[in-house]
Amino acid sequence: MHTVAPSSRQRLEACVLRLLGGSWRFIQLRGEPLGIHHIGGDDVDLLGTRDSVDALCRAAFDWARAGDCHFRIDERNRRKVRFTLISMDGSERLELDIWLELWQVDRRTRCLTYLNCEPLLSGPPAAIRRLPIALEACVYVQHLVSKNKDITGSSATERLGRYITACGESGHAALSAGLERILREKEIDATTLAEFLAPLEAAVPMPSGQSELAKLSEKIADGWLGMPRRLSIISVMGCDGAGKTTLAGKIAEDCDTFRGVFTGKHLFRKSFIYKLSVIFIRPLLFQSREKYDETMAPLVYLRGSLGLRLKLLNASQRILLIDRSLVDFLMIDRKTDHPRFSRCLWLSRFFGRRIPVIHCVLPYEELVERKDEMTRAGHDSYDVAMCLHHSRRTPTDYVVFNNSGTLDSSAEAVKRIITWMQAAG
Repeated sequence: MHTVAPSSRQRLEACVLRLLGGSWRFIQLRGEPLGIHHIGGDDVDLLGTRDSVDALCRAAFDWARAGDCHFRIDERNRRKVRFTLISMDGSERLELDIWLELWQVDRRTRCLTYLNCEPLLSGPPAAIRRLPIALEACVYVQHLVSKNKDITGSSATERLGRYITACGESGHAALSAGLERILREKEIDATTLAEFLAPLEAAVPMPSGQSELAKLSEKIADGWLGMPRRLSIISVMGCDGAGKTTLAGKIAEDCDTFRGVFTGKHLFRKSFIYKLSVIFIRPLLFQSREKYDETMAPLVYLRGSLGLRLKLLNASQRILLIDRSLVDFLMIDRKTDHPRFSRCLWLSRFFGRRIPVIHCVLPYEELVERKDEMTRAGHDSYDVAMCLHHSRRTPTDYVVFNNSGTLDSSAEAVKRIITWMQAAG
């Protein structure tokens, strides 16, 4: 009996349902309960921990490599992670704003965290739960003030109306009346704000005031490592045989938005110092070019980091695709059972401008059909190590892309994803 393969939308829906049943723990802050109806809609705000984000990314990586979705993790600071599940054709997505520190209380002077809110949760453990309705309404009012939201907008008035009913039905008449006053007067004054702060103060221990040293450190890191303000260069990476070079070439060939593909190794191999070292040092080590690059990994990485900065200085309105990521230069023993990062991986915390990365993945059975150069264990080790590194660093903009489709379909999906990344900023 012939079975019809699930559509791109159906596979994305299946991933959303898995998201609702995972081992991670999040609190949904507002809106309708998370479900497949959020695909293509507004982002969903969650409160969680770094461990839960890591667990979700690791699971999503398996979904992507199996061909059910692509995903993106975009983190510009240590307070919030933007996580997106993307359909295989790149046309639909579910966007999550995962707050690790929610500085949206008392005009952004107080903070909510998952661990502080966890004791307030009732019912059996679940992947995604809600605060008691009265506290959720208080958090929403604080959110409106901290973000200077338009209270007269349809989204705000509809949500406030729901909280009025829910608070009234749950016995919180005073809060319900306060919400009605906000709707009627179309403003949140200091007295009303204090009224919706008191229940939170009584229920949740909230840190206040961010460390000035932490703020300064974050600004320095953003200036030195942070993403360019305009999307001008994207790294396309993956293990040998994942099709990154062919895919990048197809995209650049088909669309005027892109100005070409640059071979990543030329970020260091074209330098005068590297050429001299190849002439005078490599013969003494009796090593192939690939092995020599691994031996010199720290210097190769630093020179590649400089080369990338020079490329960014010469960036144009069109996007340049770079074949390989900077961190690839710190991966050694790539074609063995145990590829691993160099002991000098710590260099990536201080050097190397963070640009968007598209990591091409596919099942091992398809990889060996294209290029039989890696073992199953090596393939898995490389992909997982790269996923963990890119998804955990801050700042980061990292897309895991399943490249097992036809060249034309994969290129179209990537172009849709990049167009959306440009629009999102």
